Amino acid sequence: MAMNDNNPIRRAQLISPFGTGSMLVTKYGVSVMTACLDYWFKRDDGSADFKAIQVEEFRIDEWRLERALDVDYFLQPPEYRNPNATGENRNAELTVPTVRFPRWHWCSTCHSLYLRELHDRAKRIFCENCLRDVGEKKGRKRLLVQVPFVAVCRAGHIEDFPFREWVHEQIRPNCHGQLKLNATGGATLSAQVVSCSCGATRPLSNIQGTVGNSETDTVLSFQTERGQQYLCEASSPWKGEGRGGTCGGALRGALRTASNVYFAKTKSSIYLPQESSNVPPELLALFDEHPVGSIFKLFITVGASQIVNALRTQPDCEAVLNGYSNSEIEAAIAVKSQRQLESVDLSVNASDDEETAFRRAEYAVLNREHKIPDLIVRSNPLGGYWPSIRKYFSKIHSVDRLRETRVLYGFSRIASNNGLDLQQNKRLLSKAPAKSGTRWLPAHIVHGEGIFLVFNEVEVSRWLNRISSEASQRIRTVAVTYAAMKASNGLLNCTLSPRFLLVHTFAHILINRLTFECGYNSASLRERVFVSDVAGAEMAAVLIYTAAGDSEGTMGGLVRMAKPDYLENCLSHAFDAARWCSNDPICLEAGRNGGQGPDSCNLAACHSCCLIPETACEEYNRFLDRAMVIGDFENPDLGFFNEWCTPPQHGDL
Repeated sequence: MAMNDNNPIRRAQLISPFGTGSMLVTKYGVSVMTACLDYWFKRDDGSADFKAIQVEEFRIDEWRLERALDVDYFLQPPEYRNPNATGENRNAELTVPTVRFPRWHWCSTCHSLYLRELHDRAKRIFCENCLRDVGEKKGRKRLLVQVPFVAVCRAGHIEDFPFREWVHEQIRPNCHGQLKLNATGGATLSAQVVSCSCGATRPLSNIQGTVGNSETDTVLSFQTERGQQYLCEASSPWKGEGRGGTCGGALRGALRTASNVYFAKTKSSIYLPQESSNVPPELLALFDEHPVGSIFKLFITVGASQIVNALRTQPDCEAVLNGYSNSEIEAAIAVKSQRQLESVDLSVNASDDEETAFRRAEYAVLNREHKIPDLIVRSNPLGGYWPSIRKYFSKIHSVDRLRETRVLYGFSRIASNNGLDLQQNKRLLSKAPAKSGTRWLPAHIVHGEGIFLVFNEVEVSRWLNRISSEASQRIRTVAVTYAAMKASNGLLNCTLSPRFLLVHTFAHILINRLTFECGYNSASLRERVFVSDVAGAEMAAVLIYTAAGDSEGTMGGLVRMAKPDYLENCLSHAFDAARWCSNDPICLEAGRNGGQGPDSCNLAACHSCCLIPETACEEYNRFLDRAMVIGDFENPDLGFFNEWCTPPQHGDL
């Protein structure tokens, strides 16, 4: 647990969904916001005793992510520990601090509004007006609750809803009378009315809306005061900063519990072993584990020979390093220090985008067998499978163990993509820029298992030639829709192709079936799609792996499904389910006539056939079309697996 015992929270949740800048509700009912990284790894009182606080214990080195995110290392969120009875205080009482937000509080009895401080740590706050009431209810204690409204901007800033400015229709009102929030009855925001003791009243009508068809001109910014705009001033409560900065973005009213108030921006990486022709892989793996890894990190800036001596003098390290020569250890130190792979080609194809280039290394490693602590990959001979498998897949690998590192590098509000670059996103997480050598981001490691399936490229090429004309016409509808959204919302570029829709939809269909075959809930599984149409460097593969941070899915249940007989039956049932959706023929017709689903970016795919939890999908349940997998009513040949045969009975092989 990362926070103190008064409000425990899982460390993985501090990456997503409760990372820096997000809001959560404590067990006492108080809404708080996770503070910026500058205040992590300090005592509960804010002090930082560097003799007792050793952040190296929480350090994670993931060389590819360090390079991609331009940082020096990663740190796991601290776990809260009570001081040892023997007086050992190392990394004890570390908490992840929070601030009280929103600051506006409301009394359900007299409807009065009160503004509290960010650093107010009271678990219960009582209404002052009810306490001094001179009537029959004199001295009654009435608890205050935080209001459900906040104001956000696209740049990631958030502030308390401007009740005073809104009710007085002035950007800087002079009246400081008592505000009240009354519910007049009704299900819309127009039933919520703000009033002031001076007599001014105004309903909260359409505070979440925009002006006309604009996505950036909001009602809150344009109707607070006629003729002027109430714009964002870079309020950042998670940094302890209020209004007064420079932003200039339009503010939009929002419910603090709304899903669009916070989108964590994360990047993940599958662990790839650093390999060298003259260093045993088992030795390199020791440098990622305690105690060798911990000592190595402490002496990373020291010369190689000195690190060897330091490791040899540690009894625990010497016990595990016994049998390796000093020259081998020095070579391993050189490989780990340079953060490079010698046996995996990391050269970027000229036609690859950044993400595709990042995944080529993972694709290359998963295509081979490995047996090291954090990556165990076994190849399953295709001869043991039924003919249908051998036709459509070229490789099937069981991933008995893998390690995924997930990093929080920013966040957005209102839309899932804020249009900010990497450096701007990282600045949202910290108050002061870090010095070189101390730049870090929060990360979490998840261990799990998976199945890696590589499509038969010969069959994929043959299928693409067969359906090229009709597939291009189908995808054009989604491409036009997504292009319009990308232009207005600053979404990331996504290259849509029949190959991508095929592999992505296949992953969803398989995940949905695995929930029945081996008992996983779909939220505990995750997809990782490897796709490229670059001539001579094509990719068409998918990794389905466990994504839960606990023990679920790490006992071999998913790996078992890669065995002969199990996989064929699983895929056969998955394709049978995909051939008929409970929303057909409407679902398939949507694939021919236009988009549907999230952002209208799906074709023949809906909640009844293809969609999975958004945490399990890399594209937020967009860019799916089951017609690419099994065909549709008018053209069965459109599906890649349209000739999938029912598994033969034993004795027919």
